[in-house]
Amino acid sequence: MRKSKPGPKAKPHGTHRPSRSWDDFMGEELADPARACAYLEVAINEFQESGSVEHFLEALRHLAQAGNGMADIARKTGVSRESLYRTLSRHGNPQFKTVLGAIGALGMRVQIAPAERRPS
Repeated sequence: MRKSKPGPKAKPHGTHRPSRSWDDFMGEELADPARACAYLEVAINEFQESGSVEHFLEALRHLAQAGNGMADIARKTGVSRESLYRTLSRHGNPQFKTVLGAIGALGMRVQIAPAERRPS
């Protein structure tokens, strides 16, 4: 009597294939220029409301990593890759020129609009 090969094991109920990492998810989401712009706009609005720059810098770093990578953004801004990582960390203290350069290297630009007036 021949022994047959065991068939594929059934997956236990409730198991799923491995999920993507957060970085992979963000990279895919932010590859869309419209989503990338919306993401940065939300980060800027949150900065304006809270005065806390950490989330804005983190969003800018996510965008830099999702695009062609930090090395490409560093080359385009004239800043070393290591310096750009430090600058865009949650505790970075970038110069305005570096922020504008990174935004430009991402294919975006800063646009100024009048603030909505709140009733007094």
